Amino acid sequence: MVMQPIQTFEREYTIPAHLRHTADEPLSSKASTRLRQMLARPGIVAAPGVCDGISARCALEAGFDCLYQSGAATTAAKLGMPDLAIATLPDFVQNAGMIT
Repeated sequence: MVMQPIQTFEREYTIPAHLRHTADEPLSSKASTRLRQMLARPGIVAAPGVCDGISARCALEAGFDCLYQSGAATTAAKLGMPDLAIATLPDFVQNAGMIT
């Protein structure tokens, strides 16, 4: 039996136009002010949940301006356990350090 190579396709991921924010003014460099500016704009703020630095980088490279640290994803990635409220505050603080 001769195995044929699997054809792969390079994909380009973009945020749909109706989810993108366009503003006349640039966003602040201060994170809390930037979030307030995004929330004050019309429409929704698409914010994917991330669990570590790699997933955060992927989301930023995909064009997202806002992220959140997912508790379930953090627990699964860091502890290898389901989200049963076993992760402690130091676990989340350490993980947030990798994300920022």
